[in-house]
Amino acid sequence: MAESTASRRVLRYEKLIRQVASDYLLHRINDPEMGWAQVTRVQVKPDLRSARIFVHFQESEDAQSDVEALKAYAPDLQKRIYSQVRSKYCPKIQFVLDKGFEKVLRVERLIHELSQESANPQ
Repeated sequence: MAESTASRRVLRYEKLIRQVASDYLLHRINDPEMGWAQVTRVQVKPDLRSARIFVHFQESEDAQSDVEALKAYAPDLQKRIYSQVRSKYCPKIQFVLDKGFEKVLRVERLIHELSQESANPQ
């Protein structure tokens, strides 16, 4: 029972961090060089001391360099998380490019193209 309580706590914490991080990226970062960032998921360690925030960039020339640029915002985001989420610890933030999301988008694009071809046979 204690394990399921801990996992529910981690899931709830991940959800809260995702909300705070999404809001932060949307309203606080105004870097014209960076593509539009979207938080796709968050992974928090069971001890709640570190969090990996997975991001996807739309309309980005170089998504990996955009992730590197986001690292400068991590301390400010950590302060925001600490002020908005009640917890004994504030997790150390790490931004990670979500490559799995790219695969999903590519598959969806292919499915869309195939459905267009079957709807309009030549």
